[in-house]
Amino acid sequence: MFEFRDIIVLSLSVSIFRNGEAIEGTTNLFYPDIAASPGDFILGGIFPLHEFNALYPCGRHIRSMGSILRYQAMIFAIEEINRRDDILPNVTLGYMITDSCHTDMTASAQVLRIVIQKQIENKCSLGNESIPIDMNRVVGFIGPQASDASILVANILGVLQVPQISFLATTDVLSDRIRYSNFFRTVPSDVFTVEALVDLLKRYNWRYISAVYTPGDYGSMALQRLFRRTINHNICFGQVISLRRGANIDEEFDAVIHRLRMVRKARVVVLYISNTADVITLMKHVNRLNATEEFIWIGSDTWPWHVKDMENQGGAMIGSFALRPYTIKVPEFDNYFTNLQYKDVVNNVFLRKFMETKFRCSRNATNPSKKCKPDLRITERHGFFSDSKVSLVIDSVYAMVFGLNTVYMECIDVVSRRKSTFHRRDEILECVTQEKVVQAIRDVSFEGLTGEIAFDLFGSTLEKRFEIVNMKRGVLGNLQMQRVGIWYIDQVDIEGQVGSHEETDKRNVKRKDRGQYCYDVQRQNTIKECINITRTTQENDIDLDDLEIMTEIESLAGNLVMDTDAIYWPRIDPGEGGVIPESVCSRDCTVGSKRQFSTLCCWTCQRCRMNEITDQNQTNCITCPPHYWPDQSERKTCLKIRATRRSWGDTSNIIMIIFTAFGMSLATLILIVFVKYREDRLVKASSREMMFIMIAGLYVSFIVVFFFVSTPSVTSCYVDAFGLGLSFTMCYAPLLTKTRRIYVIFKSGSKTTQKPRFVGTRSQLVIAIVLIIIQIIISTIIAIASPPSIIREMPNPMEPHVEITCNVSIGGMIASICYNVCLILLCCAFAWKARGLPANFNETKFIMISVYTTLILWIAFIPSYFTASAGHHRVTLRNLALIINAYVTIICMFVPKLYAIFCANETSGTGKTGDVSQARDNSVVPSNLGNNTIVVSDADKVYKSAVLGANTSLDDPRSVAAMFTTKSVGSNLLPSRLMMSTTSKRSSESTVAIAQLES
Repeated sequence: MFEFRDIIVLSLSVSIFRNGEAIEGTTNLFYPDIAASPGDFILGGIFPLHEFNALYPCGRHIRSMGSILRYQAMIFAIEEINRRDDILPNVTLGYMITDSCHTDMTASAQVLRIVIQKQIENKCSLGNESIPIDMNRVVGFIGPQASDASILVANILGVLQVPQISFLATTDVLSDRIRYSNFFRTVPSDVFTVEALVDLLKRYNWRYISAVYTPGDYGSMALQRLFRRTINHNICFGQVISLRRGANIDEEFDAVIHRLRMVRKARVVVLYISNTADVITLMKHVNRLNATEEFIWIGSDTWPWHVKDMENQGGAMIGSFALRPYTIKVPEFDNYFTNLQYKDVVNNVFLRKFMETKFRCSRNATNPSKKCKPDLRITERHGFFSDSKVSLVIDSVYAMVFGLNTVYMECIDVVSRRKSTFHRRDEILECVTQEKVVQAIRDVSFEGLTGEIAFDLFGSTLEKRFEIVNMKRGVLGNLQMQRVGIWYIDQVDIEGQVGSHEETDKRNVKRKDRGQYCYDVQRQNTIKECINITRTTQENDIDLDDLEIMTEIESLAGNLVMDTDAIYWPRIDPGEGGVIPESVCSRDCTVGSKRQFSTLCCWTCQRCRMNEITDQNQTNCITCPPHYWPDQSERKTCLKIRATRRSWGDTSNIIMIIFTAFGMSLATLILIVFVKYREDRLVKASSREMMFIMIAGLYVSFIVVFFFVSTPSVTSCYVDAFGLGLSFTMCYAPLLTKTRRIYVIFKSGSKTTQKPRFVGTRSQLVIAIVLIIIQIIISTIIAIASPPSIIREMPNPMEPHVEITCNVSIGGMIASICYNVCLILLCCAFAWKARGLPANFNETKFIMISVYTTLILWIAFIPSYFTASAGHHRVTLRNLALIINAYVTIICMFVPKLYAIFCANETSGTGKTGDVSQARDNSVVPSNLGNNTIVVSDADKVYKSAVLGANTSLDDPRSVAAMFTTKSVGSNLLPSRLMMSTTSKRSSESTVAIAQLES
């Protein structure tokens, strides 16, 4: 049914038509004559021949050679069909071709001029003879070429059920099969034009473009679909400019160029201009404003199809592209046209007038020199060129005729079965109706010039192919158009998109909702029953986004084949010749950077952190999981880091092993000496049992170091959990016990001669072992609660370093450290309290040096260890702590005793002077005895003869006290173990203490 808009169009068209006919002698200013040829069936045609005129429905002159070639191609196809016996046998196909004058209103008025009248006289006949043509025999129309004109004509012919096949109208609006069920075309719709355009933009990474369009069904609809598709591919627009159709004011075109220059980064400009003349005018202003090669223009089917159509404006088009339906040249037609003589076309009103204009002659001229010669022909010399667009026209004519032939042959069968034998020819002709032809065209399938000709559900050609042509300069500097690419979709039966066009009367369309087929049984509403089609009408646009099939078509993947080497690229920037120009708002960020968007296509680049990758669009930085690191080539994926293991061959480990081995040798030497001299009074006075436990602690310290530098294993991890704390405890638990014993003995010696409690050997062993067991219990509890294990550790997330290390409970380590620090602090306390012991008893001084050094070591170790990020650094710190602590213990607690044992020289004689006996006890420092010197050859002799007497027992505290009260004589030094400050006021206290230490 007509909508309100259609009624207005019809009313205006009829009004214009009547006004045009009322003025005699001026038809060239309004509606030109109709080219007609009689026949049993009439095929209408609408072609844009005369130029556009803003003041009148039609201009005076035929615009271009291409227009007349396409018009003549329809006549060529009809004449060829009439010569064939296999198509429309025994009938003749006539034609009536009119001019749309490049306007949609004129096109609709011309159609009404044909279909409203029942008969029309052929004005193109020779002489005064008129041939009446029965308009009821008009079976269909070819054209118009433009989309806007095709829409208006389709509105009229759709009501009358007259089939229409356009050879170049591509707008999506005509895909609405509810409104335009009688419309067909031998080109793909703009749905696929846009798909091909987007693929071209993607191929050369043109992400920032501009667009110039003509408002209306063609330009607005195509641009709307382009918006919808480009946003899915991150392509956006710098400028979108509308250009009024038929604009004839220079300022309008200049404004377009100025606006495009405002966004120079958008170097690619897509043109959806519905009129070829407007495209040429725009290029004229590009030349005038010296904007040549500033932009890459991409035109559509309205782009000039031949360099001779460009009217010397080709310089502005250098390096640009045209994306248009696939066509081929037709040599048979070229030969046919160039052999047409003037005498052959006197009945062909448009071609005759074109030749008269071209040769500046007239059929009715009185001057013989101005009269057209009968043998005039249009050749390349006169502007002829091979127009590939004629292949679309010829295929359109054949598609219409094949549909007509199907109906005609069916009518012959129907009429032949009737009993009547009279007027059989008339009955056959009357049987052929336009409605039947529409249905037959839907099932047409044949091999045409441009490929297989068949129609999909939307009336478009089944074969979706486009060619991409490039404007370039030839060797001689002339403008050339060269095909540089093809875009196509493989012809397959796609669910919900196309049918299987066969030689039968049925077309199968697979139903998406029920998984079965609905069959076309010659009903117009078949498509509506098969697929739910909805539409939304907007101002200047018809939105088909609710069309189910359209969604599936958009998902189809096209194939773009480009010969990039054959493309001429404009020199947009100096020195860029031959380089693919950029058309981006912002360049791609470097590897490892993300885009900080200001708009969809404009951004700044922000560097990601070292351990981050970017997503595929470089819009986000994504942190790699632990133990993974970005690939450095693209920074798109995270690769697993190869873990490193500790080994014996590391430089730091070798150094540690050397010091450890030397320390173990010293510990072994000390052990041998102490075992050998275990009954020596010096060893006994040094609490030999505690010293042996300390030596065991030294061994544990050094052995643990070997486990720490080895490759992590379950065993080494458990040693790690127990060894560090245990080694320190085994050194400082006996040291604490020993220090306490010294303090208690000397403290009690000032009060009583009785031996204090818990200072005996057995008591000291029990105390030391209990302290060690406490450490073992702490480590065991922690190990049970959090068992040590081997883990992969990434110390610094910003460095690609992963190491295999032991996962030891931090809480357990803190507990062990705290316990050992408590032992050390207690040692410090007792050593500090014992600082007032007799001056000659200096063992507490060495204990203080040892524990204070260890305390400083812990103060440095604890923060360093817990702030170290790398596992191997922590291992090194542990090793250093163990080795330093062991060496401090050896130096402070054992070296003085070794010195006293091996280096105390004893001399013989009784003179005033004699050899000085060196101290053998590290707890005693030699003291000055005055001017008298006791010369001895043996320390024990000194005890017995010089001080105590030969029969004095050293086990008697009173004898020892007597020893320490002996006056010193001379200026020489007595052996330190013999004397504890003979002049001390506390001699009796020292006597008791020393005896208890040796007991």
